[in-house]
Amino acid sequence: MRRSISSSRAEGFSRCQKLSHRISRLPYLHRMLKLSPAFSWRHDAPRYKPKQGCVLAALASLWFLACWDTESFVRYIIPHRRDAVRLAATDDTRWWCERGGVNRKLRDCFEEQMQTDAVALLKDYETYMASLPMRERSMRKPLKLYELPFYVKESALNSFAMGMKVYEQRPTVAYIAAPSHSGKSASVLVGFLRSREQGTMDGQGLEFTHYLYMPFANNGGNFHSGVDEEELMNANCKSTKLRVALGASYMRDCFRAQAFEKEYVDDWIFPNRIQSFKKTARNLQQDVCEFMRRSLNGVLLVHVDEHRSMCPDPAFRRGALRALAELPGVQVLATYTDIPPLPAQKSSETSRRPIPCLLPDVETIMEQRLQLECVDLENEAALLRVATLRVTLGLALQKLLLAALHFQFSDIDKLFDELNGQLLHANVNVKRRLENCIELCNRKWTDDRAGKIEGLIDLLCGIREDSMEVQE
Repeated sequence: MRRSISSSRAEGFSRCQKLSHRISRLPYLHRMLKLSPAFSWRHDAPRYKPKQGCVLAALASLWFLACWDTESFVRYIIPHRRDAVRLAATDDTRWWCERGGVNRKLRDCFEEQMQTDAVALLKDYETYMASLPMRERSMRKPLKLYELPFYVKESALNSFAMGMKVYEQRPTVAYIAAPSHSGKSASVLVGFLRSREQGTMDGQGLEFTHYLYMPFANNGGNFHSGVDEEELMNANCKSTKLRVALGASYMRDCFRAQAFEKEYVDDWIFPNRIQSFKKTARNLQQDVCEFMRRSLNGVLLVHVDEHRSMCPDPAFRRGALRALAELPGVQVLATYTDIPPLPAQKSSETSRRPIPCLLPDVETIMEQRLQLECVDLENEAALLRVATLRVTLGLALQKLLLAALHFQFSDIDKLFDELNGQLLHANVNVKRRLENCIELCNRKWTDDRAGKIEGLIDLLCGIREDSMEVQE
């Protein structure tokens, strides 16, 4: 993703470029960025195509710019298989960063657009809440994601929400593929609510009115059970066309159970006679219209989580996803650690469309969790190190799992305790203390990555969506 930067900050860039060579003197960044000479760095202003150590200079400019002023942009780098490098703006956070803010917005949306006595799931907000995503914890009650703050920059959330509601000429399944505990599930609900605030894009974007979360694993035990591949074979479903049709029937049964019976499919019973895909889709269309009777002209966002757990067979899952995605007034968004079993865009069939996973708002997290009062931010050397700490902390948070931000006594809690121990007397030898903090974060995200230079280049550049590494 690329953003232009206004000419009014040209002087700031000049100053950053003069300081950029200093990065080569910082050994902790050399250890982070041992890049190949063939590596090519791309961004708008200034534009680099560096060789050898020029990458360090480019990164130095960007990282120092993180603290330049409240309108500047900073690149955050996270360990993610695709779309690894993105921009986030340093603007003010809003309701999504407040505890209870997501829940408040969702309740308003539910009462305005969804609530109806004719649909069991939508009869009242308490019933609807029970169907929303949760984060499991080993020995404790699951966390309800809609009750937690979601740390993301406003500009990043705006772009994410706009990407969710892009209108396509052909049916598509949007998807977010990212590591576990990286905020995928929570981001969809926040993006849905933000997209409603934005309205449509010149009348061309989708106008979401309903949100339905359909999980197929985890979620505190509230999920639709999948189908074994052996069961498919026993049912004499050797034909791909039959397996696609069965997947559509399975999706319809899951939708009806959740929407009209407030239940999850526990043991799916194979139909005695397999209906064609088209007939199942027509019946499912009627079900969706009944579900959306409060806002018939709106758009239903169906969030399909853990799609691979539906069935190991890709044709079965393809039929399940297509059954919803090809209906008018429905947008499917799938979240999982891998891509859905659909062709890439530009195909004449129902295809997949990637949406980059949201980055954490590291600046807000630092303000809330780190004691930076003793750091003199007028000092350029300290400022450069704080910007670098912001990057390395973002990497560490991704490695330690973002969800743990809301867990007590987690590895993230321990990391913040160590960092605050270093920052407690940061007015004494501030440069050394900040470098120690950066080193602590480096150790957290490089523990099992030592020597994997190719992985680091992928981390910075991202992997193409059609790369063989991400295929089914």
